[in-house]
Amino acid sequence: MFKYVAPLCLSLAVSAHAGEPVDISQPSKLSISTGLGIPYGILGANLNYRSSDAAEYFAGIGSWGPSFGVRFFPSEQTPTFHASLFYGPNVFVTTCYSCDDIEEGYSGLNASLGVSPEAGQDGWEFDVILILTSAAYEEDYYEEEDSNIKLSFGYRWGF
Repeated sequence: MFKYVAPLCLSLAVSAHAGEPVDISQPSKLSISTGLGIPYGILGANLNYRSSDAAEYFAGIGSWGPSFGVRFFPSEQTPTFHASLFYGPNVFVTTCYSCDDIEEGYSGLNASLGVSPEAGQDGWEFDVILILTSAAYEEDYYEEEDSNIKLSFGYRWGF
């Protein structure tokens, strides 16, 4: 089900503004970011679309799979601060089968607080992430000593 959500969100966001004339005095609504962490599929790249001053959709692919979601910018006084809700790979388990280490990744829903550049600008992105759900929990691979809090960072290029 989740594999259909990212293309749907991105196509709705793009089609909602497809008929509008381009205003070159406004910053671009599209950007690309690369980074390390859950929002980037662990190590990967995202396409970001700022649909308004208050919301941005993102979707990307990384070394452990896809990641997609939405960022909310709650205040005009702090336009770089955001809260996010997104789906992506978030728990990794290494098991030994016949002495061969096998790494498996599990995906789930995540929430985060962070900072990112304003629309159309280049700059660093940082997030503190809370893992809300993961397929690893359902299969009892999650260890109690593992933290539900993760960090991510990346760099964004505006068009």
